[in-house]
Amino acid sequence: MPHPPLQAIETTIVILTPPERNPISIISVAIPPKSNKHLFTIDLENLLQTSSNCVVFGNFNFTHNVWNCKVNSNRGVRLLNFAHILNLNIAFPETPTRIGINSANTIDIALIRHFYFPFSIFSLQELSSDYNPVYYK
Repeated sequence: MPHPPLQAIETTIVILTPPERNPISIISVAIPPKSNKHLFTIDLENLLQTSSNCVVFGNFNFTHNVWNCKVNSNRGVRLLNFAHILNLNIAFPETPTRIGINSANTIDIALIRHFYFPFSIFSLQELSSDYNPVYYK
């Protein structure tokens, strides 16, 4: 599906239409670390309007101790406040998704709205990269 005009987020959107259920937007995002720190919430609001049932997941590049990071970044605090205001769930793997020289952080998370299906999220230590693949099941 084509995405709405966005200023801070790179995205791909797929709409699933299960039989006898409302459509579900599955949205993959990447928010570059140097993107405007104020515009990402406007972009997220536009993405969440693609369907009443929505999962937005990917590389947010934000840290917060709520999703097992050691430091709360300004963007992480802003995202957490945004999620609370809109009554969104934040899902994250139990282990870090990015491994740095002196740090490990979970920067790949999911924002969930009205998604009433069971799911699990895992960070897989399977590549020789500083980013672990994240498996949403």
